[in-house]
Order: sequence, then structure tokens, then C-alpha cells
Amino acid sequence: MPGLERGVEYEIQIRAVNDVGNSPWREATFTAPDVPAAPTGLQAIVAQDELGAIELSWAAPAVGAGELAIVDYVIEQSTDGGSSWSLVSDDVSTAITFRVTELDRGDGEHVFRVAAKNILPGVPNSELTYSASSVAVRPLGRSLAVQSLTPSAGDQQAVISWTAPADTGGLPITNYLVEQDDGAGDWSTVGTGTSTELSRTVTGLTNGQSYRFRVTPQTTLGQSTLNGAVSLTELVMPFGVPSVPTGLVVSGGVGRLTASWTASSPNGRVVSDYVIQWAEAANGPWNTYPDGSGTATSVDLIAGTAASDTGEILPADLGCSNCSDWPYSKCESRWNDWIGVVSTGQ
Repeated sequence: MPGLERGVEYEIQIRAVNDVGNSPWREATFTAPDVPAAPTGLQAIVAQDELGAIELSWAAPAVGAGELAIVDYVIEQSTDGGSSWSLVSDDVSTAITFRVTELDRGDGEHVFRVAAKNILPGVPNSELTYSASSVAVRPLGRSLAVQSLTPSAGDQQAVISWTAPADTGGLPITNYLVEQDDGAGDWSTVGTGTSTELSRTVTGLTNGQSYRFRVTPQTTLGQSTLNGAVSLTELVMPFGVPSVPTGLVVSGGVGRLTASWTASSPNGRVVSDYVIQWAEAANGPWNTYPDGSGTATSVDLIAGTAASDTGEILPADLGCSNCSDWPYSKCESRWNDWIGVVSTGQ
């Protein structure tokens, strides 16, 4: 009977008709079929064994005598507190539990509602009777990237430090995976084992070689993806004090000496100066020759006016391009071996 309003009670009467006449009326009371009542007790629980999953459960509404049986449940979700709703895709089923998957933790908190359906045709989902909304829940997800990733270069090593991610995906961090690349694009894991410390010292590096490092947070359900949740350092170049100058040669003249030597290996930093010291005895005291600063590998030394003046000439270099990076004692190389007494006389 078209045109009836769902759930409204109607009085109807019916009689038979033939060529002789009409039968008496037969009266009856009839209630138009309606959608089921709302499910109750809806619960939403964050799944602990899968990223982006929420477990839903509810109680089925009662179906009275003469009412149409429930054949399916419609599930909807909202990420704006219930202002708007979207359909959760699921199979036709009368089960009163369902796992919602592939949710994005980045969407924030989710709320859900459920409605029962029967075989009543032509009823849009918007006209179903929905349960009360669930509590707001946020699914587990992958950790965000670490923050403030900072490399600090040293002698054949680098110290990588960082701060914890702003959001670890709802799970505790179990390890920070540190990897290094020497410029060829081949990443290798630094060290073995696991650690939740917020720094890592990487040893065995080559001074003067550029390296890049990346750090990936890991949780009990995996690690951050490599497309945005992994922090990457700028190029890092380890360095140390320069090597000892070699090949020191001193030639004499009246009142003047010329010292020359082979340049030091910079060991990862540009050599900025060579320091010259001299002494009148093997055990010193040593005096620094005021030759200014520079990277020339020879210098003229005015030793004195007396032909009998003698001394030892020892060069050393300062290899740090910015010596404020290190204490002076670390920036300075070892002195070249003593070469003996040199006379300035003829």
C-alpha cells in the first residue's frame, strides 16, 4: 500500500465484490513497517596490534512480533566531532562487532555511530535510527620524525643528537635507527642492538670525507616511513689535528736561516698557519718566531747578529680553520722531531 507513513497505525477494511453484490466489510488494525530501533552500548576501542584500526561493538535493538528482521548494520564515522559523517565500507552482515581499518592517525580523533537495517525498501541511510555516538578515539599510527637533528663532527667521528618526535604514534619508542651514507647513496646501519637514547656517536669515519646521517624512530609496530618521517642531516665532514710537518731543512747564512718543510696533511680542515719555534738547547726553552700567520712552507729566520749564535728550528702547524672550535692544545699538531744544532756562522 503506497503512501503510508512508516510506523503509523492504520485501520483498514476490505470486502469482496462479484456480479451479485458486495460482501460485508472486514476491518483490521495495521501498522506500517518501520526501520529498526537504534543499537545501544556502542563501544570503540583502539586496536593494539594494528596501525590505524579501531574495534567497534554494540548491542542489537529488539525486534518485536510482526516487525521486520534486521539484515545489516550501517556504520558511519566522523573526524569533526559529529558535524559531518561518512560511510564506513563493510560487508552486509548482522554481526554486532566490526574492525575499522586503514584510518589515518593524522586525521585526529574519530567518533562512530551505528544503525540497523531491515528489508524495508527505499529507505536512505540518512533516515535510519542511529545509536548514540561513540567516545572519541584516535588510532595508532607511525611515529613522526625526530626533531632538531644535529650533527657534530670530530676526529674520525661524529656525534648525532636529536629530540623525540612530537607524536610517537601512540606507542613507545623502542629504538632509534641511525644510518650513514658516505655520498654514494648507499645507506648502512650504524652499530648494532637497540637504544632509545637521543644521541649516537658514530666512529671509524675518515677525516675529510663527507657523510650524511638519518634517524628513524621505531616502535613495537614498526618504524616511520622513509617519505617524510625520517630526519636527515646536512653533510658532515669529520676532522682532526693536522699531521706533523715533515722534511724540515734549514740552510744558514750570516745572521739568517731559511727553514723549509713539507706541508702537513690537513686531516679534514684547511691548514691556516704554521708556527715556528726555536731553542738554543735540545731541552729548550722554546721561543716562538714572530713570522705572522700563513701557510707558506718556508720562512726566513733572522737568528741574531753574532756569528756564533746557534739554535734548533722546529715548525708546527695550526690545522683548524676556526681554532675557536677547539682548545689550542687540540688544534695544534705535534712538533716535528728535533733536527740538531744549526750554526749561523760562516
